[in-house]
Amino acid sequence: KEGYKAYVIPDDVGGRYSVLTPVGLLPAAVVGIDIEELVEGAKYMKKLCENANPLENPAYTHAILHNLFYKKGRNISVMASWAKSLEFLGFWYDQLCAESLGKDGKGRAPITIVDTRDLHSRGQQLQEGEQNTVVTNLFVQKAKRDLTFKKNIEDLDSLNYLDGKSIKSMVNGAMDGTNYAYSKDLRPTMNILIPELNAFTLGQLFYMFEVSTVAE
Repeated sequence: KEGYKAYVIPDDVGGRYSVLTPVGLLPAAVVGIDIEELVEGAKYMKKLCENANPLENPAYTHAILHNLFYKKGRNISVMASWAKSLEFLGFWYDQLCAESLGKDGKGRAPITIVDTRDLHSRGQQLQEGEQNTVVTNLFVQKAKRDLTFKKNIEDLDSLNYLDGKSIKSMVNGAMDGTNYAYSKDLRPTMNILIPELNAFTLGQLFYMFEVSTVAE
């Protein structure tokens, strides 16, 4: 009646899978995300996910690893985002995974954390708690901006040994050290490395996790 444009939402796409339909694309465009790049990223990942070899198909590899760990009693999966900006991607995946797989008395329970923020609490539980977890690290390899520490003449906090080190290098070390500590205690981890965070790579992640969830 008012002449507004209407967008078609496919009948065969469930709500938790609708992020790449107008349900997710319209609000993404409103907040300034390049939705054309987002869709191009999804198309790029689609080609990778058409590979019948599971070891060359990122979605199938992710699904198989989680399925194997689940059969070994690791029914809690933790998505550790090593960037605060990825926390809500984890929350989206929480719904996708829980609602899709949590049926008929089965299904792993997904949890999202942010590292290094949550290492002191969740990290201790993951290393010293029950042997029922598997950790997936989401890690952005190229930061949009980085800071380098410079020494202070007075060195009141005794942190001058960090002189010349960047925050990114320390985060790299923190993840490597955390994975090493977990592995020593037989706590499995896997890494998903993101070259840089933008609409194109986000589109890839959305599509990969959707296909992986269906496969799992």
